[in-house]
Parts: sequence; C-alpha cells; structure tokens
Amino acid sequence: MATLVDVRKDFVQLSGRYDLVSSTSSYANNTSNIGADFFVTRGQKFLESKLGIRPRLFEFSKALVVGTYSYAFQDFPDDNSQYQALKAIKAVYLLTDDNDYKELLKISLQNWYNIFDSDTANGTPDYWTVGANASGTGNDTGTSSLLLWEPPDKTYTIKVIGFVGHESLTADTDKNYWTIVHPDILVKASLYELEVFYRNSEGARDWLSSLMSDVNGIDHDNVEGEISGITRMRDSWKPRSIGDTL
Repeated sequence: MATLVDVRKDFVQLSGRYDLVSSTSSYANNTSNIGADFFVTRGQKFLESKLGIRPRLFEFSKALVVGTYSYAFQDFPDDNSQYQALKAIKAVYLLTDDNDYKELLKISLQNWYNIFDSDTANGTPDYWTVGANASGTGNDTGTSSLLLWEPPDKTYTIKVIGFVGHESLTADTDKNYWTIVHPDILVKASLYELEVFYRNSEGARDWLSSLMSDVNGIDHDNVEGEISGITRMRDSWKPRSIGDTL
C-alpha cells in the first residue's frame, strides 16, 4: 500500500529531479523551495478535474468551550483530516438543551466584526462566519477558523456540514485513494505537471498521452464512490432540513 513518500520517491527517480527532495535516503520533501510534493498535489488535482470528481458533503462535531468564539479547523476532532480538503461550509447547527438542532445564521466576516463587542456576555451562539487569526479568546494558529457569536455560555455541541474535495497528502505516511489504488497514475500526473510547469511542451504532450490512456480506462463512477468512502466522516448523523442527501 503506497504512501506519499513512495509516490514522491518514484516521481523523483523517474524525473531525475533529485533537487526536489532534501535527502536521497529518506526522500523527504524539499520545503526550502518548490519541492516534489508541489507537483504531486497538482497531479492529484489534475486527475480529479479530468474525472469530473465533485466536492462531497461531510459532517463532523465540535464541543464548544465556554467564552471561546473562535475554533481553528485544524483543532477539530477529525480523524481523516478533512479540514485540509475543506472547500466550503454549507451549514452549522447547534445542539440545544431539548436535543434538537438549531441552524446558526451565516453572516459575512465584516458583519461579524461589526457585532463583535468585548463586553458582550456569553450566551447562545446565533451567528457564524469563517476567518483567520481572530483575536481575543480564540485558539487559532494561523489557519482558517470558524467564528461564532455570541461566545457560548456553556459547552454546547455543534455540527458542521461542509463540502470536501480530495484528501490532502502532506505527511510521508499519508495515504488516499490515489496512493492506495492508482499510485502509478498519480506519479504520471505529477510528472506531467512537472513538464507543464517548466513549459516543456513536447515532454508534457508525451506524458499527457500516456496519462489520458490510463485515465480513460478508469471507471469514473467507481472512483467517485471510492473517494467518498475513504474521505467521508464515520459520523452517521443526518442534518435536518437540508436538501442534499448524505
């Protein structure tokens, strides 16, 4: 079962671009400039665009902290790291005292700052938006964050419904559909993106011809279903009053 480091190693050896890794023993990504992972990521996006793979709905829970209005997505309890693949948030629900779900109202970031008041007492959140590095009692670390208002007066639970694209490959041991099922095609796509990036038209055409032969042989519906199975959260909760079916 291939991982990101396996794909990275094949990509580097086939391209001869050993400068894209920091070590030929560990094949660690070269992060000082454009490294191998840059092209692997572009290759994966190319494959999914060619296959017409659409973002899918997912959901996860978060326990709120009293007085805390900002929640960095990287801190969400998400075993599949889906916050990395977050395309957009569709809705946010709050679990009420009578075990019902209350949908919070989405507002713009500007309006969120307009209603922000450091003297406001904690209460039941009614609004949400997305921001980054909010000040105050937030726990952001520079990533996108869910901002609520008012700050919660007790430990409510919220459900976030959003759209996820593909699962990101960042750590050496990361795996996703492409590394597990079609690592060779992902390597080819990465090599194609390398040629495109450096404007080698002839080399790009050669890789594209070989790559499209492989892509055309893939069952598109099966790929979309498999990716959904790999990236979907284990939570089986179904949101109320949402048109999309999970």
